Amino acid sequence: MVGIKSYGAYIPRYRMNHNTLFMAVAFLGSFPAPGENAVANHDEDALTMAVAAGIDCLSSVKREMVDGLYLATTSQPYMVRQNSALVATALDLRSSIRTADFIGSTKSGTTALLSALDTVKGETSGNVLICASDCRLSKPGSPQESLYGDGAASLLVGSDACIPVCTHESTGP
Repeated sequence: MVGIKSYGAYIPRYRMNHNTLFMAVAFLGSFPAPGENAVANHDEDALTMAVAAGIDCLSSVKREMVDGLYLATTSQPYMVRQNSALVATALDLRSSIRTADFIGSTKSGTTALLSALDTVKGETSGNVLICASDCRLSKPGSPQESLYGDGAASLLVGSDACIPVCTHESTGP
């Protein structure tokens, strides 16, 4: 059975309170949303956060078992260079693994996960690590400024020793 073997996450330490944003740029007739956003530090970007989430995901897994790494992001720092290869190198994975970038769409994380599941199901690779990471920029004062937060998550997909998943089966009419 193909499924998720391990997971990890990274959320930046710094926060921006929505009230602070609202006081700086108040929209007429609106109220601040409750809560706060995670904000990347000056030395954090989509790659460094993906590496941190990958380290968390692989903490109890032998890195030699990883056959592929898929990076999903809409805020990649390099447009031409393969960002997933940089993450794989930083995670000290084998140099012979498959890497792929899934970029340019807010659904890139879902697409990377589905591709990894298909890859493992087709027995092309045994274990694929998916790192989804974003450091979304927005126009200052725009509504997106209070909606976007920074962070990363990673999943290790494989065919053995998977995490049990709850399934809801419909009984139909």
